[in-house]
Amino acid sequence: MKAGIVPYETTTPTGAAILAATVDDFTEHFHFTPKGIGYGIGQRDTEIPNVLRVMLGEVPEEAFVNDVATQNAILMECNIDDMNPEMYDFMMDAFFAKGAHDVFLTPILMKKSRPAVKISVLCNVREREAMEEVFWLQTSTFGLRTYPVSKAMLRKEFSKQSTEYGEISVKHAYFRGRRIKSKPEYEDCKRLAREKGVTLKEIYDSLKFGKSP
Repeated sequence: MKAGIVPYETTTPTGAAILAATVDDFTEHFHFTPKGIGYGIGQRDTEIPNVLRVMLGEVPEEAFVNDVATQNAILMECNIDDMNPEMYDFMMDAFFAKGAHDVFLTPILMKKSRPAVKISVLCNVREREAMEEVFWLQTSTFGLRTYPVSKAMLRKEFSKQSTEYGEISVKHAYFRGRRIKSKPEYEDCKRLAREKGVTLKEIYDSLKFGKSP
Protein backbone atom coordinates (compact mmCIF):
# COMPACT_ATOMS: atom_id res chain seq x y z
CA MET A 1 0.00 0.00 0.00
CA LYS A 2 1.23 3.50 -0.79
CA ALA A 3 0.13 6.72 0.91
CA GLY A 4 -1.16 9.62 -1.17
CA ILE A 5 -2.43 13.15 -0.80
CA VAL A 6 -5.95 12.18 0.31
CA PRO A 7 -6.34 10.48 3.75
CA TYR A 8 -8.29 7.44 2.54
CA GLU A 9 -8.08 4.49 0.16
CA THR A 10 -8.67 5.47 -3.47
CA THR A 11 -8.39 2.19 -5.30
CA THR A 12 -11.36 -0.06 -6.08
CA PRO A 13 -11.61 -3.81 -5.37
CA THR A 14 -11.33 -4.41 -9.11
CA GLY A 15 -8.24 -2.25 -9.38
CA ALA A 16 -6.62 -3.98 -6.40
CA ALA A 17 -7.37 -7.39 -7.93
CA ILE A 18 -5.80 -6.38 -11.27
CA LEU A 19 -2.65 -5.17 -9.52
CA ALA A 20 -2.38 -8.33 -7.42
CA ALA A 21 -2.74 -10.55 -10.49
CA THR A 22 -0.44 -8.72 -12.89
CA VAL A 23 2.28 -6.84 -10.99
CA ASP A 24 5.61 -8.50 -10.22
CA ASP A 25 7.31 -5.62 -8.43
CA PHE A 26 6.36 -2.25 -6.86
CA THR A 27 9.03 0.43 -7.07
CA GLU A 28 9.49 4.20 -7.22
CA HIS A 29 12.36 3.79 -9.69
CA PHE A 30 11.44 3.19 -13.30
CA HIS A 31 12.88 3.65 -16.77
CA PHE A 32 10.67 2.96 -19.75
CA THR A 33 9.48 4.30 -23.10
CA PRO A 34 5.76 5.22 -23.02
CA LYS A 35 3.73 3.52 -25.79
CA GLY A 36 0.22 4.47 -24.66
CA ILE A 37 -1.59 6.49 -21.96
CA GLY A 38 -5.12 5.98 -20.64
CA TYR A 39 -7.27 7.97 -18.20
CA GLY A 40 -10.17 7.08 -15.92
CA ILE A 41 -12.37 9.46 -13.90
CA GLY A 42 -13.89 8.47 -10.53
CA GLN A 43 -17.24 9.51 -9.10
CA ARG A 44 -16.04 10.67 -5.67
CA ASP A 45 -15.34 14.40 -5.18
CA THR A 46 -11.89 14.88 -3.67
CA GLU A 47 -9.50 17.71 -2.86
CA ILE A 48 -7.57 16.84 -6.02
CA PRO A 49 -8.93 15.72 -9.41
CA ASN A 50 -10.19 12.14 -9.09
CA VAL A 51 -8.40 10.98 -12.22
CA LEU A 52 -6.32 7.84 -12.77
CA ARG A 53 -3.58 7.79 -15.40
CA VAL A 54 -2.15 4.51 -16.61
CA MET A 55 0.85 4.31 -18.94
CA LEU A 56 1.81 1.35 -21.10
CA GLY A 57 5.53 1.30 -21.78
CA GLU A 58 8.47 -0.81 -22.89
CA VAL A 59 11.18 -1.44 -20.32
CA PRO A 60 14.65 -2.16 -21.71
CA GLU A 61 16.24 -5.38 -20.48
CA GLU A 62 19.18 -3.35 -19.18
CA ALA A 63 19.48 0.43 -18.82
CA PHE A 64 23.17 1.34 -18.64
CA VAL A 65 24.68 4.33 -16.83
CA ASN A 66 28.45 4.58 -17.29
CA ASP A 67 28.31 1.03 -18.70
CA VAL A 68 26.76 -0.30 -15.44
CA ALA A 69 23.20 -1.65 -15.37
CA THR A 70 21.14 -2.23 -12.23
CA GLN A 71 18.25 -4.65 -11.93
CA ASN A 72 15.87 -5.72 -9.19
CA ALA A 73 16.07 -9.44 -8.45
CA ILE A 74 15.42 -11.94 -5.67
CA LEU A 75 17.64 -14.37 -3.81
CA MET A 76 16.01 -17.65 -2.77
CA GLU A 77 17.66 -19.95 -0.20
CA CYS A 78 17.20 -23.07 1.86
CA ASN A 79 19.39 -25.23 4.13
CA ILE A 80 19.78 -28.94 3.36
CA ASP A 81 21.27 -31.60 5.64
CA ASP A 82 19.56 -34.78 4.39
CA MET A 83 20.08 -34.89 0.61
CA ASN A 84 22.35 -37.11 -1.48
CA PRO A 85 25.15 -34.82 -2.77
CA GLU A 86 25.02 -36.58 -6.15
CA MET A 87 21.69 -34.84 -6.75
CA TYR A 88 23.06 -31.29 -6.54
CA ASP A 89 24.42 -31.20 -10.10
CA PHE A 90 21.09 -32.30 -11.59
CA MET A 91 19.28 -29.79 -9.37
CA MET A 92 21.51 -26.90 -10.50
CA ASP A 93 20.90 -27.75 -14.16
CA ALA A 94 17.14 -27.63 -13.46
CA PHE A 95 17.43 -24.13 -11.94
CA PHE A 96 19.41 -22.81 -14.91
CA ALA A 97 16.96 -24.41 -17.35
CA LYS A 98 14.15 -22.43 -15.66
CA GLY A 99 16.02 -19.13 -16.07
CA ALA A 100 18.11 -18.71 -12.89
CA HIS A 101 20.87 -16.09 -13.16
CA ASP A 102 23.13 -17.91 -10.72
CA VAL A 103 23.04 -20.96 -8.44
CA PHE A 104 25.61 -21.63 -5.73
CA LEU A 105 26.14 -23.95 -2.77
CA THR A 106 27.63 -22.92 0.57
CA PRO A 107 28.79 -25.41 3.25
CA ILE A 108 27.31 -24.50 6.65
CA LEU A 109 26.89 -25.90 10.17
CA MET A 110 23.36 -26.21 11.53
CA LYS A 111 22.08 -26.93 15.04
CA LYS A 112 23.85 -29.69 16.95
CA SER A 113 26.85 -29.03 14.63
CA ARG A 114 25.26 -30.93 11.75
CA PRO A 115 27.09 -30.28 8.44
CA ALA A 116 24.74 -28.96 5.77
CA VAL A 117 24.57 -27.06 2.49
CA LYS A 118 22.86 -23.74 1.80
CA ILE A 119 21.35 -23.64 -1.70
CA SER A 120 21.14 -20.09 -3.10
CA VAL A 121 19.38 -19.11 -6.34
CA LEU A 122 19.45 -15.65 -7.91
CA CYS A 123 16.67 -14.85 -10.40
CA ASN A 124 14.19 -12.28 -11.70
CA VAL A 125 11.05 -11.63 -9.64
CA ARG A 126 8.91 -13.07 -12.44
CA GLU A 127 10.79 -16.38 -12.24
CA ARG A 128 9.97 -16.91 -8.55
CA GLU A 129 7.23 -19.50 -9.10
CA ALA A 130 9.40 -21.51 -11.52
CA MET A 131 12.29 -21.53 -9.02
CA GLU A 132 9.98 -22.59 -6.19
CA GLU A 133 8.86 -25.55 -8.28
CA VAL A 134 12.46 -26.73 -8.65
CA PHE A 135 13.07 -26.34 -4.91
CA TRP A 136 9.96 -28.39 -4.06
CA LEU A 137 10.56 -31.13 -6.64
CA GLN A 138 14.36 -31.39 -6.84
CA THR A 139 15.42 -30.88 -3.20
CA SER A 140 14.40 -32.23 0.21
CA THR A 141 13.54 -28.81 1.67
CA PHE A 142 10.22 -28.06 3.37
CA GLY A 143 10.66 -24.26 3.30
CA LEU A 144 12.34 -21.31 1.55
CA ARG A 145 13.67 -17.85 2.34
CA THR A 146 13.32 -15.11 -0.29
CA TYR A 147 15.00 -11.69 -0.23
CA PRO A 148 14.79 -8.73 -2.63
CA VAL A 149 18.24 -7.77 -3.96
CA SER A 150 19.69 -5.28 -6.43
CA LYS A 151 22.12 -6.43 -9.13
CA ALA A 152 24.81 -4.28 -10.74
CA MET A 153 26.28 -5.55 -14.01
CA LEU A 154 28.93 -4.27 -16.38
CA ARG A 155 28.08 -3.87 -20.07
CA LYS A 156 29.37 -6.88 -22.01
CA GLU A 157 30.38 -7.48 -25.60
CA PHE A 158 31.55 -10.69 -27.26
CA SER A 159 34.14 -11.28 -29.94
CA LYS A 160 35.84 -14.24 -31.63
CA GLN A 161 39.59 -14.70 -31.37
CA SER A 162 41.60 -17.05 -33.57
CA THR A 163 44.38 -19.03 -31.91
CA GLU A 164 46.72 -21.78 -33.03
CA TYR A 165 44.23 -24.27 -31.60
CA GLY A 166 41.05 -22.79 -33.07
CA GLU A 167 38.51 -20.00 -32.58
CA ILE A 168 37.48 -18.97 -29.05
CA SER A 169 34.66 -16.69 -27.89
CA VAL A 170 35.85 -13.90 -25.60
CA LYS A 171 33.69 -11.79 -23.27
CA HIS A 172 34.70 -8.14 -22.74
CA ALA A 173 33.46 -5.87 -19.92
CA TYR A 174 33.24 -2.07 -20.16
CA PHE A 175 33.15 0.72 -17.57
CA ARG A 176 32.82 4.42 -18.37
CA GLY A 177 33.42 3.78 -22.04
CA ARG A 178 36.62 1.77 -21.52
CA ARG A 179 37.16 -1.95 -21.79
CA ILE A 180 38.50 -3.02 -18.41
CA LYS A 181 38.62 -6.83 -18.56
CA SER A 182 38.31 -9.76 -20.94
CA LYS A 183 37.62 -13.42 -20.33
CA PRO A 184 37.56 -16.43 -22.68
CA GLU A 185 34.50 -18.66 -22.71
CA TYR A 186 35.38 -21.74 -20.65
CA GLU A 187 33.34 -24.19 -22.73
CA ASP A 188 35.22 -23.19 -25.91
CA CYS A 189 38.57 -23.62 -24.16
CA LYS A 190 37.59 -27.00 -22.69
CA ARG A 191 36.38 -28.26 -26.07
CA LEU A 192 39.59 -27.24 -27.86
CA ALA A 193 41.79 -28.70 -25.11
CA ARG A 194 40.09 -32.07 -25.57
CA GLU A 195 40.13 -31.90 -29.36
CA LYS A 196 43.83 -30.91 -29.57
CA GLY A 197 45.07 -33.03 -26.67
CA VAL A 198 46.57 -30.10 -24.76
CA THR A 199 46.02 -28.58 -21.31
CA LEU A 200 43.57 -25.80 -20.50
CA LYS A 201 46.52 -23.59 -19.54
CA GLU A 202 47.97 -23.94 -23.03
CA ILE A 203 44.65 -22.84 -24.51
CA TYR A 204 44.45 -19.83 -22.19
CA ASP A 205 48.09 -18.90 -22.89
CA SER A 206 47.38 -18.86 -26.63
CA LEU A 207 44.97 -15.93 -26.20
CA LYS A 208 46.20 -12.39 -26.64
CA PHE A 209 44.20 -9.54 -25.11
CA GLY A 210 45.05 -6.13 -26.44
CA LYS A 211 44.33 -2.79 -24.86
CA SER A 212 40.92 -1.23 -24.96
CA PRO A 213 40.10 0.25 -28.36
